[in-house]
Amino acid sequence: MHPIAQNLLQWYSIHQRPLPWRTNPNPYRIWLSEIMLQQTRVDQGLGYFNRFIERFPTVHALAEASEEEVLKLWQGLGYYSRARNLHTAAKQVMTDFKGEFPQNVSELLTLKGVGHYTAAAVASIAFGRDEVVVDGNVHRLMARLFDIAEPVNKPSGHRMAEAAMRELLPQGKAAEFNQAVMEFGALHCTPRNFNCASCVLQSSCLAHKSGTSIIRPVKAEKTKVKPLALDYVIITNGKQWLMRKRTNEGIWKNLFDFPCLWSETPASHEHLVAYLQKNGMHNVHLNLLIGPVKHILSHRRITAHFYVVHCDDLPVGWPNTHPVTAEEAARLPVPKLIESVLPMLSNEALNPPATTKR
Repeated sequence: MHPIAQNLLQWYSIHQRPLPWRTNPNPYRIWLSEIMLQQTRVDQGLGYFNRFIERFPTVHALAEASEEEVLKLWQGLGYYSRARNLHTAAKQVMTDFKGEFPQNVSELLTLKGVGHYTAAAVASIAFGRDEVVVDGNVHRLMARLFDIAEPVNKPSGHRMAEAAMRELLPQGKAAEFNQAVMEFGALHCTPRNFNCASCVLQSSCLAHKSGTSIIRPVKAEKTKVKPLALDYVIITNGKQWLMRKRTNEGIWKNLFDFPCLWSETPASHEHLVAYLQKNGMHNVHLNLLIGPVKHILSHRRITAHFYVVHCDDLPVGWPNTHPVTAEEAARLPVPKLIESVLPMLSNEALNPPATTKR
């Protein structure tokens, strides 16, 4: 066994966190944890994982659920395509694999939303297959151990990190080894607060010897975050308001929000009035209720305004909208941006019209 692997396994046996998918490492729980922890920290995802397992203890239970219920439980984690894919993949396990998780990478890759990393994680951790995983923590540790200067977010850098993992992999111990590497990257060899002086891998680390630990891993420049203005219109009769189900492709697909105009800059009063008139609403008062509200996504910097329009009768035929009460709205899956303002809307949006016009 490679000395680095031996040291990592020994470190892991002492320092591993008692996470619920480790104490009961069946393939369903491993898969669920890996999907949830994509773009999500363990401390943030742990509560979601426990709630999912409580509501959907088996892949069969998840497959039988409605997408709306799955999205509601996922609400706040972001990257909602993960939840939609999770639900679809659960159905695939039931129909294509008779309720049993496939054990090899090639079959796992047929599941919706499962890429090579997740497939390798499930195959190795749940079934003991000799596969290696390469996530952000693994990238960072391999880049430092082997002093890799190639950007980790480029295919060439990924291949080098994977090759380094395969060089270290002890046959028959992929489950423990993969988790040890990820855990070491998460707890010790972190992006900034790493402590080389107390590191069990110090003598083997090429970046430490070269003095390049602080600049490893190298990352290529990311796509710039673009501004996006969202102007929501809350149309209410004092008892209900209109909420829209987003059926278009995008990160918020099948979540609920309100009728909306979007652009790079906030909409003018004239544009908002024209938007209402286009959908059959005339001679209405448009009042600013909340805004600006800032919300940051990985690729967008959102500035949102929420306007309220009171009317005696809610308009019919508005695309993809449904009249809901405040209580019903609280049960719908919504983007985090909408979730953050719903309590205020419950208290204020159903009140009589404000006297201040925009």
